[in-house]
Amino acid sequence: MNLTNGRDGPLSIDAKKEFNTILEYAREPKNDVLWMNQIAALWTAYCLRWNVDPGSANAECGLEEIWDVLPRRFTDEYDEKADLEREMNGWSDAYDGFDSFAMHMSEWLE
Repeated sequence: MNLTNGRDGPLSIDAKKEFNTILEYAREPKNDVLWMNQIAALWTAYCLRWNVDPGSANAECGLEEIWDVLPRRFTDEYDEKADLEREMNGWSDAYDGFDSFAMHMSEWLE
């Protein structure tokens, strides 16, 4: 994880644990609006607690890590060469790729 604390440099052990909790939740086998909003709520709380600016490269790094765990849940049964965003069963309908996912995840922070 390459996230840093906006105030103090490298993340503390507690911040890393909290971020890993978000990743674990994102891997859970759910695919509904409540689950997607819960991930956004966890990300919002994380950013507020650890002073992560939603428009920063730091935030984008964290969101990319979250995004990267989502497709694996839906694509294990698919050909690895397939377009992941097209094959993500509900996520492709919910988001038009990483940019719309990142906008949704950060909308409560702006």
